Amino acid sequence: MLRGHVAPEVGAVYTRAQELCGQLGETPQLLPVLAGLQLFYHVRGEFQLARELGEQLLDLAQRLHDPVLIVGANRMLGDTLFWVGELPTARAHFERTIALYNSHRQRAVLSIYGYDEGVFGHLYAALLAWLMGYPEQALKRAEEALNLARELAHPSASLQL
Repeated sequence: MLRGHVAPEVGAVYTRAQELCGQLGETPQLLPVLAGLQLFYHVRGEFQLARELGEQLLDLAQRLHDPVLIVGANRMLGDTLFWVGELPTARAHFERTIALYNSHRQRAVLSIYGYDEGVFGHLYAALLAWLMGYPEQALKRAEEALNLARELAHPSASLQL
């Protein structure tokens, strides 16, 4: 990881971990592997692979009934769908991220990548609302993101929205 998320070695390590998990069957250890692979392909711009991995991650998180992982999987899949232009579907995933985040009191639970899922969800929901022609909703979500970031003393609180 010292060379970044897109280093070929990162992809190779996650791919090998996925193979090993496959030998064990469907285990909770597969979740961070799928998340790592999804991020690897997303950052590389290989969005179809990132989407497929995001869908697998969400499916597994739902089968395991883990609300924290479901929140993260929705956010990751929404992020990828945003970048491929599937704005309504991406927005739905971010709205689910926000709803589950709030309902399960996941505040201050940072993702393994160092940011809060609620702040991220509100920010992308704001951007999507704006792009889809809903400026009032965009402003509301942006304000919610900023307020949550301030409440958590999150680095995003320094953003000027």
